[in-house]
Amino acid sequence: MGRKLLSVLTPDSLSLSLSDGGNVPSQPIDESTLVLSPGDLVALGARPVFVFRPGGVAGGNVYTDWLTMMADVVVQQGPKWIEIDGRFAAAHVPAGTWNVDQCTFVGQQTFVSNLIFDEGAKFTYVLLTVDACNFTNNSTTSVASPASLGTLRVLNGAKVSRTAGAFAPWLRATAGVTAVVVSIAGVIGSGGTADAMTADAGGTLFMDLGVITLIAQNALSGLGTATILSDASSVVNGTQTVSVLTNTLQDNASRVLYGPAVAGNWQPAPTLTNAALDQLAAPNVLAEVNAAPIGAAGTITYTSVATLAKKKSGKVRLSISISVTSSGIAGLDFRMYRDTVSGPNQLPPHGFESNTVALSARFTCTLDWVDTLPDAAAHAYVMQVIADAGTVALANGDCAVVANEL
Repeated sequence: MGRKLLSVLTPDSLSLSLSDGGNVPSQPIDESTLVLSPGDLVALGARPVFVFRPGGVAGGNVYTDWLTMMADVVVQQGPKWIEIDGRFAAAHVPAGTWNVDQCTFVGQQTFVSNLIFDEGAKFTYVLLTVDACNFTNNSTTSVASPASLGTLRVLNGAKVSRTAGAFAPWLRATAGVTAVVVSIAGVIGSGGTADAMTADAGGTLFMDLGVITLIAQNALSGLGTATILSDASSVVNGTQTVSVLTNTLQDNASRVLYGPAVAGNWQPAPTLTNAALDQLAAPNVLAEVNAAPIGAAGTITYTSVATLAKKKSGKVRLSISISVTSSGIAGLDFRMYRDTVSGPNQLPPHGFESNTVALSARFTCTLDWVDTLPDAAAHAYVMQVIADAGTVALANGDCAVVANEL
């Protein structure tokens, strides 16, 4: 005769299968017809789930009384899940010290779950998780004062806070203790003046904030220290009353993707944020003065020795100043080019000095323009001075070229 096997298959519903050599198909079972205690679930290899449903109907793993539920919780070894279902009546934790180590409190899927801590209610734990439900302290003493490195995890929209007024913060780090809080998409505090967590003198709140966590206004208080490591998407309100607060961003720009809206504004187009920031921060400047004179001639041309290649937008703010001496001229024409003296490379504007009589003198001209580099090659800039009759000459250091990529 074949071996009989009873198994639980489900995350969302329970199924029982009676197999004879593996040939009998599973039979779905309505959860409401199957009553299993947490101990039964553990025996079947499932996680122990306790449902706290005040005002509901007790049975199986559903409890309407906190004391009765906790009597069963503490005898289960290892991780435990407690669903808070306050649809029929408010869920309260009564006075007493409750061991909730390795417990995960979860919210009811279709209802915002709140767990209210009455006067004298205390939690002890090494590791405690609150997931998608609210912990609210209605006691004049703190609910949790864990031993050093006791860790509270606040996940998926869960909130830890206290009622405004003469009530105590939910969590207290006492002298010599480092209380750890890890939050991913959680909320600490409810704003206003109601602090949710406090550190006594010599105590430390060590907080590791993952994505989209909020530390509300005045959520952190006390004479101790709050040391925070936070994801860039998390928000720590600037108004906190804890004596020492340090907040260090954990994000590294080298791990954050970046896609430019206009790839042509970059050279090369970055794919990571750190590369984009480095491009923006890096100066790309051509700045020089002529190191040798140019003798008298009807036309003189100075071409920058240094060059400029596109590293960012390719937009270049260009300024060329030149001071020449002239002899017997009737006018001077100042022209600016990119790379070579040719019509297509001439850059506006150009300057012109005219006289009604030929004369000898010093003339100075400055031309400014915003150039657009045509490619990623290295480019030089040119200043040309043309004399209308007579000659011009350039001494050492009398022509300055400055080009700065924007």
